[in-house]
Amino acid sequence: MSIEDPNLIDFLSTSADQAEEELTISDHLDWTMLDEHLRMLQEKVYRYLDFIADGDLYKNRPQAKGRRLVIRIRAAHHAPPAAMSLIEKLRGITTSDGVDLEFRGPVEV
Repeated sequence: MSIEDPNLIDFLSTSADQAEEELTISDHLDWTMLDEHLRMLQEKVYRYLDFIADGDLYKNRPQAKGRRLVIRIRAAHHAPPAAMSLIEKLRGITTSDGVDLEFRGPVEV
């Protein structure tokens, strides 16, 4: 389960208060191959939107109806400016589809 497989939803979860349905993209890659990484990220977000729009989310999790939908990118590495720019563009697309998009980089310990 990772960004490398665009046809797989990495994780589906429900918030503790059951107000939010989270579709997580697991991104373990570093950014050395920037263009390829950006392409994979964009493809994965589009696939998640298709999963929602086609009704597959609700077929798999009917309890998700009425909940806030959020796609969360959980990254192992800090994103460079080019990646954050793409994420902002993708956020505009997801928001127009009624889905929030969030990026979470590595946790500093």
